[in-house]
Amino acid sequence: MSSRVEIIARCIVSGVFLNPRAGDDPKGRGELRRRIIENTHKLLSPRRKPSIRAPSPSRLEQPPSLLRSLTSNLQLADSAIQVDGQCQARLRMARRAFLRHSFNRLDFVAVISYWISLWLCITGVEAERHLYVFRMMSCLRILRLLGITSGTSVILRSLKKAAPLLVNVALLIGFFWLIFAIIGVQSFKSSFRRSCVWVDPEGVQGNFTQEFQFCGGHRNRLTGLEEPYVYEDGTPGAIFPKGYICPINSVCVSSNNPYGGTVSFDNIAQSLELVFVVMTANTFSNLLYYMADSDYLTSALCKSLNNRYKLLIWVWC
Repeated sequence: MSSRVEIIARCIVSGVFLNPRAGDDPKGRGELRRRIIENTHKLLSPRRKPSIRAPSPSRLEQPPSLLRSLTSNLQLADSAIQVDGQCQARLRMARRAFLRHSFNRLDFVAVISYWISLWLCITGVEAERHLYVFRMMSCLRILRLLGITSGTSVILRSLKKAAPLLVNVALLIGFFWLIFAIIGVQSFKSSFRRSCVWVDPEGVQGNFTQEFQFCGGHRNRLTGLEEPYVYEDGTPGAIFPKGYICPINSVCVSSNNPYGGTVSFDNIAQSLELVFVVMTANTFSNLLYYMADSDYLTSALCKSLNNRYKLLIWVWC
């Protein structure tokens, strides 16, 4: 109860979104606008280093006077009295709005998500629509335990300071991610649509599609020669066969992608998804064997090199 009262009092005194304006701080509000103006001036103004006058050689070896040493000692003593960790923490927290702190924002999201999930649970929408994301987000409050020790606090502060460099690394990885996704669309489009379909030579049973047996051709039932895959209407899809060759009485037909059409290189979105699978090496071997059956064996080599190259990028970054 006391913590809730303290939070409410802080919201009233310090604000929720904007920091309060102190009497001795004329820059309490408008910090974002001021930064934009300063960065604009820095960008447009000519870059010239200010001239610094070198100290006189005669003044370098002069010891400080007695009056200056006494006043400096008094100032240090006065500052030592004023420098108190708890006082400075209270002063910082009093001049900072509630949502200007990372852990407070985390608490805010967790509490709002909890009340939303409670309302969805009472109305029955959560079980009907499977909206468990708010219940998951309500558990984010446990992340406050990351700051319970000084070691984890140092790690979090280091990550926060290194955020600009991490953004540059993420942009570099995203660039190569997009490049390889485009290569995947250009090289392996419609490759996962081809699968072997068994046809009953007697015509008694219906056709049977062998799931996850990707192919690039089949053998003619009469001559036994290799032929390229065909579309559903019977027209050939290529000039030469490739990859896995379906046996006699089976036809390599190009129809639909596996897993309900979600696994393919047909568009850039699904290609990005599969490249992410390759980057993380999660179920990477399945994609490798699928592509080796659907296309040439060299495609598996390309995907292996792609995976190794991405791992090298991750290690280097």
